[in-house]
This record gives sequence, C-alpha cells and structure tokens, in this order.
Amino acid sequence: MLELTPMSEPDLRRFRERSLSDYARDGVRVGRWSEADSLERSRAELDGRLPKGIATPDHSLCRLHDPVARVDVGTLWYARRPAGDGVELFVYRIGIDEAHRRRGYATAALEALEREARRLGATRISRYVFGSNAAARALYEKVGFRPLSRLLARPVEPR
Repeated sequence: MLELTPMSEPDLRRFRERSLSDYARDGVRVGRWSEADSLERSRAELDGRLPKGIATPDHSLCRLHDPVARVDVGTLWYARRPAGDGVELFVYRIGIDEAHRRRGYATAALEALEREARRLGATRISRYVFGSNAAARALYEKVGFRPLSRLLARPVEPR
C-alpha cells in the first residue's frame, strides 16, 4: 500500500524545479503561453498557489513512498478546498518518477488519496487534465473520475 509522506524543504526545492519546467512546457503545448514567457508564468502560478511553500494552508505536498520496496516513487500535490456543499481534494500535480512508471503507482497514489479524502471528510477528488493528454485521461477514467465540464477551443487560421 503506497504511503503519502510529507515533503521536506529539500524535497520541495526538487519538486518545484521539476514542476516549473513541466508546467511551462505544458502551457506552451496547449497554447496558453508563448515559449518566451512560459517559465516566468509557470513560476508565478506556482508561487501564487504556494506562497508559504510546504506551510501553505490547506495544501499538502507529499512524497509517494512504497514501504515494501522502501523507496519514494513520485510526488503528489493536492489542496483541500470548498466544493458545492462539501469539501474536495483538488490534485494539482501527481508525478511518478521515470524509473517507477508503468507499475501501477499512479493508480495506487489515487487510492491513497481516496483514503485521505475519507479521513478528511472530503466528498470528491478533482483534477484538471489537458485534453491532449490521453494517457492521463485514461488513468483518471479507469479509477472513476468523470468529466464535469469541457473547455473546447478552435484555432482561427489566418487567411
């Protein structure tokens, strides 16, 4: 059973650097940002969401720990926030380290988060997924996530 263990400050620094470049690349890929300002915008969003780092209220930054193999296999960042007439856990980032992918750890991480959601009295877990990320959509749908809405966009071709 995968464990969610709190990040340390050094863990947060490594997580932050990896997250900044990944998020910047995703922002460019889906057309949110230009290549030139993507890293700056990624940094501004991350810093805005985590102004106090690991001490930011209602945010949890975790290492995903496999106690049997005695190894950390990835990271998870989620926040507890209001949703309708209850509380949700919103997943900002889940990442399985390259060496541990395709072994069921992402599914196990979501199962661990569901246990945490029950413990905290949350009524749902939610997550944004870019439409072009078929692998992530398949994972979330496999474990019971369903779309609540969809943002559709159509490029305008110059004439």
